[in-house]
Amino acid sequence: MKRGFQILCLVQTCFFVLFFQARAGNNDAELKRYNQCMSQSRTHPENGIEMARNWLAEGDFSAAKHCLATGKFFSGAYEAAATIFENLATTDNDFTDQLRSQLFSQAGQARLLIGQSKKALENQTAALNFVRDEPQFFLDRAITQIALKDYMGALSDINIAIKKDPLFGDALLFSAIAKRHLKDFFGALADINKSLMLLPNLPAALLERGIIFNLVGQAESAATDWKKIIEVAPNSAEARIAKEWMDQVKNK
Repeated sequence: MKRGFQILCLVQTCFFVLFFQARAGNNDAELKRYNQCMSQSRTHPENGIEMARNWLAEGDFSAAKHCLATGKFFSGAYEAAATIFENLATTDNDFTDQLRSQLFSQAGQARLLIGQSKKALENQTAALNFVRDEPQFFLDRAITQIALKDYMGALSDINIAIKKDPLFGDALLFSAIAKRHLKDFFGALADINKSLMLLPNLPAALLERGIIFNLVGQAESAATDWKKIIEVAPNSAEARIAKEWMDQVKNK
């Protein structure tokens, strides 16, 4: 779930800025270098990777490694990014539990994107072993559990995430997905409606509600949601899948 990574990357960057600020003392030049490198890694990954490598040529700096890992992630080199995140989480003895949890979480995101679900689950569990007050961490692990078809385990984590943040629309979306797989269609429909109240016209939520509507025999409502996706996000992956669903239902 790259969306989740992007949200957490901003949070993670904030924690790292504070940490490196404390480590660098009054060295404003080093902090500025880190911020510039991270900005490039997120927006122009190849530039960020080059900046990080040049920095690492001068010494074994954790800030440079973090920038390199971020650049690798946003360039699509997920396994390389995960390895760097994991190594950072386990080798820098000065890191706080909060930083380690963020690093393990990001490593898990990267592992999941290349289908290494079991390794992703290990990383996400490690993140939760350090910090248990972040709802996103529970949702991340739940998404991996869904990938592993452990829907009851996923719901357990999702329920914790929602308890910690009742307005967590993404958690409600994945609750609906897990419940659909468990054939609790009406529970799924209740969750997806709540998700869409919080995240109006979110393509992934509209797609899921359409699928659920179709499963409970409300084909017209399903088509309405799928058409809405094509209207609000015509070039999205969800629009492509919505068209496939509409064709499938039409050809029944």
